[in-house]
Amino acid sequence: MAQLESTSPNVTAAPRPAPARRRALFTGIPLFYQLLLANLIVVLIGAIIGTSLTRRFVETGAFTPWVHVLMVVAAVSLSVVFTALILYAAFRPIRSLRRAIHQYRAGDGIPHVQIEPRGDPDLQAVVAALNSLWARLSEHQRQLERTNARLAEKNREMQHLAAQVIAAQEEERRRVARELHDETMQSLAALSVGLEHGLQAMPAEVPRLRQAHHLVARLQRLAEETLDNLRKLALALRPSVLDDHGLVAAVHWLASTHQDHHGIPVEVRIEGEHAAGRLAPPVETAIFRIVQEALSNVAKHARATSVLVRLRVDERLLTAEVSDDGIGIDERLLAHPPAEGAALPPSPTAAGAPLGLFGMRERAALLDGELVVHRRTDGNSGTLLRVTIPRPSDTAASEDPAR
Repeated sequence: MAQLESTSPNVTAAPRPAPARRRALFTGIPLFYQLLLANLIVVLIGAIIGTSLTRRFVETGAFTPWVHVLMVVAAVSLSVVFTALILYAAFRPIRSLRRAIHQYRAGDGIPHVQIEPRGDPDLQAVVAALNSLWARLSEHQRQLERTNARLAEKNREMQHLAAQVIAAQEEERRRVARELHDETMQSLAALSVGLEHGLQAMPAEVPRLRQAHHLVARLQRLAEETLDNLRKLALALRPSVLDDHGLVAAVHWLASTHQDHHGIPVEVRIEGEHAAGRLAPPVETAIFRIVQEALSNVAKHARATSVLVRLRVDERLLTAEVSDDGIGIDERLLAHPPAEGAALPPSPTAAGAPLGLFGMRERAALLDGELVVHRRTDGNSGTLLRVTIPRPSDTAASEDPAR
């Protein structure tokens, strides 16, 4: 199950207030009137100083064009300096707000901006709204982290439950197959032998025994057919070749059985220098069931004339592929699998119904593997199913949960 992901930056640190700043000039006055007052002060001071100096120079007779130029330059310079000081103090809260925004964008925690209690009321309203937004964002972030943690725990529980269900299924398959072999099939075999002896005791040449002979012969054939069907059912439930000889032998047996039952040639290719050895029992069981389901789906949906099963085993990875030359899978089933009981698209599929794909993907996912199904891209029609499973570092230490 996919977990939720946060869309905000890496904001895991607790909110921390910005460093306290010195009180700005004209506290309690809106910024618009601060700027207006600052300009009025600059104009007023310039007018007073300029008028005073001009009057003094005129009275002393020292007012010359150069003195006038110097006075203008000095007035402009003092005006610029004084205006810059006033505006710097007036815009100090905005710079603090800007630093807090940069801090948030950099992912350095969720800030909390503080301004003077008697500062610009408009700016205070903006900062209060921003602090409230960041506080809600911090709470949503904490809730999202808690939700992610709960989802991760639920995901682990679901995976554990799925593993237990699959293990219980395999154990039940093994138990039923063993009971069929040890009890039901043995009883049918004894019954068939007894009926054979009965046939010998009532020859058909004797007129009064002819009808009974034919009846016992039909019963004996029925017992043999039932015994053969039970033998096939037991092998389908849990073939002993998988437990006794491993995955490679089981895949060869599966291909031969599929070819005999459905008449579709199945070629098996074993690659890799480690293919001859035994794998971990869970891996062998998962790959065998996936190949078995894939071949069953090919027989039901693909309309194929040949199937290729390729098994490659190396030091770190096991790859199994089932490809056919049939009509190809409907890609809509892979993108949007229909719900159980819903009508399928009119075009048939080649790699299995959605529920079969779901089961195969679950088996692969429980072993940290991946299963993909798509149309063949090698120029041929048909479907390719590929499952890759990482090999455990120590397969001998792994135990089949179904055992």
